[in-house]
Amino acid sequence: MYEYNQSRGNQGAKPARKLIGSYFGEKTLIYAPLLKWYLDHGMEITKTYSFIKASSHKAFAPFMEAVSNARREGDVDKSKAMIAEMMKFVGNSAFGRSGMDISKNKEIKYESDDKKIEAKIEHFTFHGLEELNDACEINMKKR
Repeated sequence: MYEYNQSRGNQGAKPARKLIGSYFGEKTLIYAPLLKWYLDHGMEITKTYSFIKASSHKAFAPFMEAVSNARREGDVDKSKAMIAEMMKFVGNSAFGRSGMDISKNKEIKYESDDKKIEAKIEHFTFHGLEELNDACEINMKKR
């Protein structure tokens, strides 16, 4: 591919000289190193709304230590095994909904009314349909 591009010389498209995908931006959140790069390349800032100060520390370090210590104590002292198991669940559940990929979640509904079935099929979250005896099982993507 490199040789092909070299053989074409200047016949290709002109390189884009714009810094961003559009010529304007309003209330755009920009990460500091990217903003610095934009400024170094001639971008002008006309108005700022706010800044978010980041701090580089382990926000959940005390929580992680408490979970780890409880689990270690449960391994050493068998009378604390139940507490260790509970702390394992607490630690695993802390990941929670923020890390969950909801694009794979489905909502299953059962309908027997033809008009309601048609409405659900035409809905943008419709994923699939399985006919049952007197009704239909309708799979809908979660929003």
